[in-house]
Amino acid sequence: MPNDETLKRDKLLLDLMIHAYDEEVARNELIDSKNSQMIVLTGAMLTLQATLFTNLLAQKILFNTHISNSWKILLSGIMLCSLVGIMLALFQFIVLNIT
Repeated sequence: MPNDETLKRDKLLLDLMIHAYDEEVARNELIDSKNSQMIVLTGAMLTLQATLFTNLLAQKILFNTHISNSWKILLSGIMLCSLVGIMLALFQFIVLNIT
């Protein structure tokens, strides 16, 4: 039959485990909410850049005959790199932060 000291120790250990579990749950909820916010923000940025800025790039720069081809290629490359970067950020927030 366990004595009082053993029961107190077991209760203390149980309280510590419950506290550690509650902290882990709260931390996971915080991380999930931050990831959700970042996915929404990055998705909005991707949509804005893919529609508005790409349209402006095409109409004002690519179809402009007064701008040299090297500038057109450079600006198109920068636009593509930024789109790829945003897509990689979305991939990171969605796939890599699940675990």
